[in-house]
Amino acid sequence: MKAHLKSLRNIGISCLAVLCIAGQMSGLASAQTGSDPANRALAWMKTQQQPDGSFAGFGVGSTVDALLAILAAGQDPATYSQGGNTPVSYLESKVGDLAKSPGSAGKMLLAVVQLSRAGKSFNGTKQLIQALNTSYDVQVGRYGKDAIGHAFGMLGAATLGDVPSDAVTYLKSIQTAEGGWAFSGDTAAGAADTNTTAVAIQALVAAGEPENSPMIKKALDYLATQQNSDGGYPYQKEGEFGGESDVNSSAYVMQALLTVGANSQKVRDYLTSMQKSNGAFQWKKSEPDDNAGATYQAIPALLGTVLWSPITIAVPGDNPGEVPPVVGMPSTGSTDGFPLDIVAALAATATVAGLLARRKIEVR
Repeated sequence: MKAHLKSLRNIGISCLAVLCIAGQMSGLASAQTGSDPANRALAWMKTQQQPDGSFAGFGVGSTVDALLAILAAGQDPATYSQGGNTPVSYLESKVGDLAKSPGSAGKMLLAVVQLSRAGKSFNGTKQLIQALNTSYDVQVGRYGKDAIGHAFGMLGAATLGDVPSDAVTYLKSIQTAEGGWAFSGDTAAGAADTNTTAVAIQALVAAGEPENSPMIKKALDYLATQQNSDGGYPYQKEGEFGGESDVNSSAYVMQALLTVGANSQKVRDYLTSMQKSNGAFQWKKSEPDDNAGATYQAIPALLGTVLWSPITIAVPGDNPGEVPPVVGMPSTGSTDGFPLDIVAALAATATVAGLLARRKIEVR
């Protein structure tokens, strides 16, 4: 058993070495295409941190977005501190709120795997995994009740090494005729939105869907119909919120385009045009105020990062049955923290290398 664990750790170290090289290349690509907008945004973002370590916005989710931005830039969250309170310590104190839905639990697990890669721990990971498992309806193959939460649940499952096949089948079954996905899972004509579609694309790729599959192509065709002349994307071009491009929707779509290697230069140009002189982003051209949420979400896209990356969290522990997995997911143990020396890749090095080769690290 010890020899087996040592072998897994060696594989993990090899895979992490490959990923580190890829990360350095990605950082170089970002620098070559202009990472200064992201750096200026991060500097402004620091001014939005609250005394408890959180970031201004709409509840705990805004701090998750801010943490993902910090990690996308390769920065240490500990350097974002208010009297010793950091975004990580704040989110650890709010893990109960994060565990209330599969969407928030899955999204937080995306941050946990990035923390793991950097040798950092997150106390409360077990609770997130339990919430994700509990929310999964094995009869329907669905995480939670809405489509975007289901997609984030799939992304969270991907960080654990596997996505239930029924979850993939369910997501595919609710693609609308025009090729997108709707927040509620409604398949009626006109129901799809860019945000849910962008996350669904990334969830499918994380689950093994080929980037050039007919389903992905159909989704990209839908997104093409939603792009405005300024290069940005609205939530829905004909929706109740109006068809004006906004930064949050555009950032999500850019990450989806990067995931499948599609051209994202026009949307990148739109995003950079929405940055103000102080480093903050405005949400829409018609709303010129500094917008914290738009700024947090623009940063990872501008840095050329996507929601999911091909490495899994290995959960150690002497009692692997303590956190029961859902069908199709690997067993998990009982330890909350994930220091780097126990992160083991669950796939062979060749598989990870192949996934990295698929990923287009340059920002087009």
